[in-house]
Amino acid sequence: VSKALIHSNSAGVSHNEHLKAIKLSTYGVIFFGTPHQGTESASWGKVLVNIASIFRHTNTAILEHLEKDSAWLEIQLEQYNSDDDFQTVAGHLSLMCERAEEKVAQSWEHWEEFKAAKAEAWHDNFEIPLRIGYGRNPNFTGRTKDLDHMHRFLCDIREKKRPSVPLVLYGTGGIGKTQLVRHFIFTHVDEFSSIIWIDARDLQNVCNSFVGLMQGLLDCYAGKSRITPPPYHRIAQYLGISGLVGEDGHIVADSANLDRITNACLRWLEREGNTRYLLIFDNVDDLRSFGISDFFPKRASGCIIMTSRRPECSRLGEGWKVETMKVEESIDLLSKSYGRAIKENDDDYKEARLIVEKLGCLPLAIDQAGSYLFMLQKPLRTFLPLFEENFNVTLSKKPHSAVWQYGEETVVTTWEISFKAIKDTDPQAANLLLLCSFLANDDISVDFLYRGLPELFSKASDVDDHISTLFSFSLADRKREDSVSIHPIVHWWARERLNSEEAEDLGVSALRMIACAIDSLQSHNLTRDRQMMQHIRLCDNLCKKKVAWGTHYSTDEFKGEWVSFAGMFGYYGHSAEAEKLWKRALAGYENALGPNHSDTLRVVHNLGMLYHDRGQFEEAEKMWERALVGYEKVLKPD
Repeated sequence: VSKALIHSNSAGVSHNEHLKAIKLSTYGVIFFGTPHQGTESASWGKVLVNIASIFRHTNTAILEHLEKDSAWLEIQLEQYNSDDDFQTVAGHLSLMCERAEEKVAQSWEHWEEFKAAKAEAWHDNFEIPLRIGYGRNPNFTGRTKDLDHMHRFLCDIREKKRPSVPLVLYGTGGIGKTQLVRHFIFTHVDEFSSIIWIDARDLQNVCNSFVGLMQGLLDCYAGKSRITPPPYHRIAQYLGISGLVGEDGHIVADSANLDRITNACLRWLEREGNTRYLLIFDNVDDLRSFGISDFFPKRASGCIIMTSRRPECSRLGEGWKVETMKVEESIDLLSKSYGRAIKENDDDYKEARLIVEKLGCLPLAIDQAGSYLFMLQKPLRTFLPLFEENFNVTLSKKPHSAVWQYGEETVVTTWEISFKAIKDTDPQAANLLLLCSFLANDDISVDFLYRGLPELFSKASDVDDHISTLFSFSLADRKREDSVSIHPIVHWWARERLNSEEAEDLGVSALRMIACAIDSLQSHNLTRDRQMMQHIRLCDNLCKKKVAWGTHYSTDEFKGEWVSFAGMFGYYGHSAEAEKLWKRALAGYENALGPNHSDTLRVVHNLGMLYHDRGQFEEAEKMWERALVGYEKVLKPD
């Protein structure tokens, strides 16, 4: 009997499991007749009991007494001849029989639990339900090129055609990077065993996202468990977070446990066989506070996507710039957010095209514009006048957060975090962005900035040092080798975020900068000068709106600037614009220096030249006569 129990105890789930029934069905052993001397095999049984800790809940204590030369057997041997109290023995047998059924049933129940837990613990199942907290965006439009590239890239990784490195989607705020990835997820969800979304805005959000992942793993394994209630303590042990899971299955995630939970998640991603996951790090924009690569699995066998405004994140993998949408796609998006179909032959189509072009085909701005018109039930033709009049009103309103796919983000707020980071790290770059918001946004020459701000930059490469900061946050792009461009909505936003006093100061600073750049030129160049005139036109118009002339600033202060601008326009035959500027300069000189000052008379003479070139000879003669009389008085000829 003793040998049978010992062999039964050594049986396991995968080895002679049928023998386990002997031990599980035994409650006690009573020896009659010759005293039992014990067996050396009993010590092996005790060893096995120590190894298989699950057995401690069953009737294993007797194995210790069956060991050869055990103290208990010695006592039995001494008392064998003297114990003839059969009534006592009968009572013990009766008590054992009463308790045996319950105890044996418990032993079998514990055994079945052990088998189920063992099977779950060693059978890695990496199929995890999708949990990202967002539904499919019904307004998503176009982006075929981007989606195709993403799919090919990840397929190549899974098929071992390229190294397993992150795909880094970068671009300016509001360009649609996050929406692009979300759409990709819902389109290809069946191709991945798990899709894990990490909010990477800051370190705290990264850690919270990994806690959410661990809770998801715990819930998933508990849901698949064949044991009721789920063995949370065993699942926690399997996932490497023993002691961090309550009886209700919720993780205790205080600050002291965040690293442990995060590391446990990474180990789960690194497990053998876990090769079909998609790990997404969204909004990797903070590159100073922490390193996002610290949260990559060390044994990268799945796929990783990152979204960022920071082009330099491409160094962590392979970069893919997300550009603005095509005009046709933009109109389609406007149509969906507006809630009305806009066809090419509709009366609204032309207006829709003007709107999306004004918004620079930026998805966030277009979606917001359409939602704004939908909420107010206004026709398309009302948007642009409202936009021109009050940028902040039209692009700060959004639908309720429950139905707005961008969370709390709007065009008015989306670049503020980036701008604050720039201001903290490179104040000169921040100021340069604001200054450029008063210039034509499409083509701003580095040489022009260098010439216009000699007090800040001693050479053109100094400008590049600060412009690179704007590139780094996707608030500007390289237009050509020697110039930059700013997205039209970023351009609007940078200007409209200013209070009235700031706008005045920057507006007049921009005027002076343009004039300084013109005055430094030794010769004319059509391409460069054409762009210079664009800067003058835009800056002058903006200053008419933003600068309270006559209050803080007087046009007379800028008489020299008007001369520089007039000369540029006059040289290229833009006589109407030149005339206005010459007259503005003339008024300034007359008020400041008097009508017969030599500088005033020089402006009079130049205005006469403009009239002459335009064929207005009488007006030219009047100007020249006035100049002659004035010079005669100033020079006082003998």
